[in-house]
Amino acid sequence: MKQLQKVDVRIGKIIQAVKDAGIENETIIILSADHGGTGKGHGGKSLDEVEIPWVINGPGVKKNHEIKDVIITYDTGATIAWIFGLKTPQSWRGKTVAESFLGI
Repeated sequence: MKQLQKVDVRIGKIIQAVKDAGIENETIIILSADHGGTGKGHGGKSLDEVEIPWVINGPGVKKNHEIKDVIITYDTGATIAWIFGLKTPQSWRGKTVAESFLGI
């Protein structure tokens, strides 16, 4: 719990820096993990080891929306590319988390 409190403070500092810079109306923030896990292990290919927590907030993002689909690390890069209007290479495994955005 102490580590989570430290992370929460750090996230608060990032959000405040975005506000202080005056770019909160044009900034999308994504919070995620780099991998899932089972017990004390990770690195395998089971759903428990690849599914991650994923939170997104900003302009054009649905508020109070719970994502029902499974999110894996690869989806973060695909979503960022989509936000910037970039075409993802065919070799990428990730998919855009489109259900998180308004009008989609």
